[in-house]
Amino acid sequence: MVKVDLSKWKFQKYVKSSNSKKMYDAIYTSREDPNKTKKISFGDPTMENYQDKTGVNAYPKLSHRDKQRRRNFRNRFSNLKQRQDWKRFHTPLYHSWTKLW
Repeated sequence: MVKVDLSKWKFQKYVKSSNSKKMYDAIYTSREDPNKTKKISFGDPTMENYQDKTGVNAYPKLSHRDKQRRRNFRNRFSNLKQRQDWKRFHTPLYHSWTKLW
């Protein structure tokens, strides 16, 4: 799992992923060296999601706005979410949870 330590990296932006199996990349720059970047790829381009809050909106037809499906997704991943410290680290689940679901 890709994990970004927020004390060392600063979030910059979302872009459409260069990985054909992912929807978006979250781009981070190093706090020590702004020329260093890191990316977290997230989202499945073959699956629907609740809504797209990335600002990129590269897959508008995949947003379903079905509240029951959103609840189901969040219930499935709530245990994993509780084990991750989102105040210190960002992960693919963090971006999917906050920007797609």
